[in-house]
Amino acid sequence: MAGFPAVLAFLLIYIFPMGMTMVYSFLENSFSKTPVGFDNYVYVWGKPSFQQALQNTASLTAVLLTASMALALLLAYLLWKHPGVGKTAAAVLLLPLLVPSGAITPLWQKLFDTSPFSSDARCYAAITSLFLWKYAGAGALILRSGLDGIAPDVLNAASMDGAGPVKSYLQVCLPMLRREISLTLLLFLMFAFRIYKESYLLFGEYPSEKMYLIQHYMNNQFMKMNFQYVAVSAVSLATLSLATYALAYAVMRKKEGQI
Repeated sequence: MAGFPAVLAFLLIYIFPMGMTMVYSFLENSFSKTPVGFDNYVYVWGKPSFQQALQNTASLTAVLLTASMALALLLAYLLWKHPGVGKTAAAVLLLPLLVPSGAITPLWQKLFDTSPFSSDARCYAAITSLFLWKYAGAGALILRSGLDGIAPDVLNAASMDGAGPVKSYLQVCLPMLRREISLTLLLFLMFAFRIYKESYLLFGEYPSEKMYLIQHYMNNQFMKMNFQYVAVSAVSLATLSLATYALAYAVMRKKEGQI
């Protein structure tokens, strides 16, 4: 029974609210509470604004994952080749995780001169660089921990075969880091689906067309008191997140079985 309070808290904080949200998504509105089946889903999914928000969310997530993974791999390589800076580098790379987004976004607003009228390129540069600064370091440390576990004999054998440091890293080390790479991708994916807060702080309630995310659509519908559409959007985003997590987890398990 020692874990009962934790289970109860999980049910009350996560499962029960999500269940209520799903119920509201099938009602005409939160006042009449008349069941309408999937009419709300048909309406929301058919809206061009929601389709644009869904496409933007998927595109931005792909950009953030690609850029953050590339930087994390580079940082992990540098840390691996310079072990003397381990503790200092770890502190520096983890520090951004402790800085609240509200405290750092004013600096990014000044650097990139962001506003609701910013160009798409400037928006992507601002949000991507902020994401990289905040999360890429943590991913690099995860990858570095995997690199430390590679047996020296493997690297010596690669060196004897004529592989240089970079070639050994790309062709020998990375295939042996499937678990760490999968974990890092899941970490980045989790943070990417939470990027709305930073986007809202940088660009405001009505950003450029390419930066209009599902959460913006939800916020706009909430201000109009269309709570049933907010519920549909929330369920759709949660389903998309869980499906992406499940796919990444399945790939990770398949790769582990091939090792």
